[in-house]
Amino acid sequence: MESRAGPRPGGLSYCVAFSQLLGLTVVAVTGAWLGLYRGGIAWESDLQFNVHPLCMVIGLVFLQADALLVYRVFRNEAKRTTKILHGLLHGCAFVMALVGLVAVFDHHRKRGYPDLYSLHSWCGLLAFVLYVVQRGPLLAVPSSGWWASASSCSPELRSPCGPATAPCTSSSAPPSSCCPWAQPCWA
Repeated sequence: MESRAGPRPGGLSYCVAFSQLLGLTVVAVTGAWLGLYRGGIAWESDLQFNVHPLCMVIGLVFLQADALLVYRVFRNEAKRTTKILHGLLHGCAFVMALVGLVAVFDHHRKRGYPDLYSLHSWCGLLAFVLYVVQRGPLLAVPSSGWWASASSCSPELRSPCGPATAPCTSSSAPPSSCCPWAQPCWA
């Protein structure tokens, strides 16, 4: 297996460990707050609203942050593996956030409360919509999804310098020998 990057920076492992510990602590504290002080969570009762903060913290704080760290933490793994893990974590984050949104809208509908009456609800909905809009086009273009293979990449895509730069597209020369910003197309 060919390495994509050099060794990890010295403090990266400690920073990742700290971020994971902090993320799990936030999830645990949110769960404890909901369990001890708000009566727990349930879908078919007055506790349905409590599903919202727990799902949002798990999805949009913990899982999304992990999805963003995948390429940095697993930089020496195969690109296809990291793409799949990145996509799965973003997918799980999307599902958790969607469950949180459904819970709060369903709770408001059952109780007769108006929807989107606070700045929090509008900003939250805008953040979710922007998250979906950002991810949506990537799933619609076959060449940009995690399922794309190296055979679908042309030499022009491998090198932003264009086809006239032979060192960029040859298998023996690294892409950076022609253009510092050129990225190879990994399987």
